[in-house]
Amino acid sequence: MNAPPESDSPPRLLELGGVGLLSAVLIALQVVLLQVFAGAHGHHFANLVLSLGLLGFGASGTLLALCRDRLLAQAATAIPLLALACALALAVALPLSASPALRFDFWHLILDGREPGRLVATGFVFFLPFFFGALVLVLVLDRRAASAGHVYAANLAGSAGGGLLGLLLLERIGAVTALPVLAVLAAGAGCLLASSLHLRIGCLVTALALPAMLFFSPPSWSSTYKDRHRLLLLPDSEVIFALPSMHGKLEGIRSPAIRFAPATSLRFTGEAPAMDLALVDGDAAGPLPHGPSDALHAILDHAPSSLPYDLGPRHEVLLLGGPVFAEALYAAHRGASGITLVLPHPRLARVGAERITPLPNAAALDVIVADPATVAARTKSLYDLIVLPEPAGFGADAGTGALGESPLFTVEILAATIDRLRPGGLLLATSPIDHPTRLPLRLVSTLQAALEASGRSPAAEHFALLRTWSHLVVLVRADPWPEDEWHRLAERARHLNFDLIATESTVPPVPTQRYHADEDDSFTELLQSLLDPASLQRLLAAYPFQLAPPTRDRPYFHQSLRWTRLREIIDAFGWRDLVFSETGSIAGLLTAVATVAAAFVLILLPLLRLGFRGRERLPTVGFFLGIGLGYLFLQMVLIHRMTIYWGHPVPAAAGVITALLLAMGFGSLIAGATVDPDRLLRRITLAIPVLLLAVLLFLPPLLSATLGWSAPWRWLLGLSLLIILGLPLGMPFVLGLRRLRALGEQRLLPWAWGIDGAASVAGAALASVVAAQAGFTVATTVALSGYLLAWLSIPRR
Repeated sequence: MNAPPESDSPPRLLELGGVGLLSAVLIALQVVLLQVFAGAHGHHFANLVLSLGLLGFGASGTLLALCRDRLLAQAATAIPLLALACALALAVALPLSASPALRFDFWHLILDGREPGRLVATGFVFFLPFFFGALVLVLVLDRRAASAGHVYAANLAGSAGGGLLGLLLLERIGAVTALPVLAVLAAGAGCLLASSLHLRIGCLVTALALPAMLFFSPPSWSSTYKDRHRLLLLPDSEVIFALPSMHGKLEGIRSPAIRFAPATSLRFTGEAPAMDLALVDGDAAGPLPHGPSDALHAILDHAPSSLPYDLGPRHEVLLLGGPVFAEALYAAHRGASGITLVLPHPRLARVGAERITPLPNAAALDVIVADPATVAARTKSLYDLIVLPEPAGFGADAGTGALGESPLFTVEILAATIDRLRPGGLLLATSPIDHPTRLPLRLVSTLQAALEASGRSPAAEHFALLRTWSHLVVLVRADPWPEDEWHRLAERARHLNFDLIATESTVPPVPTQRYHADEDDSFTELLQSLLDPASLQRLLAAYPFQLAPPTRDRPYFHQSLRWTRLREIIDAFGWRDLVFSETGSIAGLLTAVATVAAAFVLILLPLLRLGFRGRERLPTVGFFLGIGLGYLFLQMVLIHRMTIYWGHPVPAAAGVITALLLAMGFGSLIAGATVDPDRLLRRITLAIPVLLLAVLLFLPPLLSATLGWSAPWRWLLGLSLLIILGLPLGMPFVLGLRRLRALGEQRLLPWAWGIDGAASVAGAALASVVAAQAGFTVATTVALSGYLLAWLSIPRR
């Protein structure tokens, strides 16, 4: 009796285990690289990491299409060797990328002609492990074509576990050490995939030798424009602690030159207190007090922090991020009896709380580890003072956070925050005055819209605007300003040489104090126009940068570049100044253009050698293009929706990816086992747009209605919804491949892989750009349209 052909043989259990382990490594690698790139350059490169992974999968499918017969003939040897190539590429990626020859700095792209080449070379170094690993997976999938559902399920199950593995490695050992560990696991996957003893021994020896790469891994490095790099240039600076975390690597920097002086009055004549500084992924995350507090109290008496306490007692204080530990000490000093700190980083919260407890005057301290927006939306407590974090820092000021969400600074969340003020309570917000001016103006327009959304109109009657030499200070009162309190504020501003900016609604009318006027006084005029209903809409439409208030659907506070006004902005400020002031937007666009181009060159262009003919050509393009774009857009939308619901973006991303991939794995098993794939394909591809329409219409109000539930119940509901949604999402790809095989269109299978891969790469790059420019409703509509296109592309017979 003849042995069945390889494609008809069921996969070995060890082989499925190897597929699952290697899939876990590749997804964990993406999670780890997010922190590597965030620490070295900034979070605006997150999409680049995702695109590199997807590009590796797409390019591997293209290579298989071009060399299918040769690769399949040598598959038994090629598969474990390619797994070893993945492991070795992983082990050397970080040392190579950190070497002087390849190390690039995004900020130098417009200054140094060598930087574009270094960026491409660095991208290629991190592309290789994805390419080799993905080539293993597609080879196994093609080799076991008759059991594609089982292989695809093992792939998805491993990928789901990979997200959790990546988070565990970041939490326990950090990103730099995690890469060699992942290399060992990739070599271990080669052992499981090998079918001969000598190949297994080779993989095992390699796996045992790879930990030696830990001795060659470079120390973490960062852009010369990162806070960490500049702080370590200070005299006698040192890293006093370094703690790995899935929420971002936490470090403490100490130097006698690091001083705490937040928007302090120029009338302060004392000495600014020395502070340690906490950094997360190389960016400043706030001061850490140490030593006596007298100097801290003295300098905050001359800072905006003092103003709310000068106007009346503040018994209950809520600090939503920022320099919360210094502010907590000062609040206790000024008589607060209950102080609530909200920080999203657990280890930073623990380190800081240990330094300031017990608080002076026996003040009670409550530390909440969660996203400030989640706490602001859920809390039922009332406060006398709420302090917002500064929407800045070097990265935000330069626009590197343009593609990062800021849900706290949205109309809906700020309206809910204002509602938590007691009568006479104050909300304090500060913003650096940037150039060109964007941040302070948008802060005022957002707070104004939040006041109106909370039923406090006219909003200008609740505002007090003050200017220091470097910052705009905004005080929002729960009810209109009484005349006596306004007089006290004006007197205190005069004492500190802060400009109190008058508007038509100022009660009583006072002239604007002038201690820090611009040459043309345009900043004051812009602020007064924002608070004037007659001129507000004209200003929002005419200003070259985006000043419209961010909303929950479009929570990109730092996304201020208006592409329709690009020529005007370049003429006014110059191209180089624009890149430095709007780095995030430019990086997002360049990443999208580069990855789409790379997808075309590495995935689709080589397939032209195979030809692309036949009556199934257009249906194949429409179907696989639709599901590739649709899934990536949907995944980004779901991560956004669950971030506020679950309290932090990192576990939200891991929870969404894990739940979807697990459910999709079960869906692929069903799709691989069904006896009537054509009927199921049409039904399930139509059902997905219907489900996405329900997501668009009903998911936001459902999550808002249950936001007050305890964390376990919110997680249970969220995961249940994701599993229900993910089950059908795992079916179309397998069913589409089965349909082409059943029609005898095997020559189109490589194109199916390539089109899906290229669409996924483009979707990963474009999703954040679309959401930042048009909002998550539009992004959800794109996802829905993608799956609808897939349904329409299925020929009716």
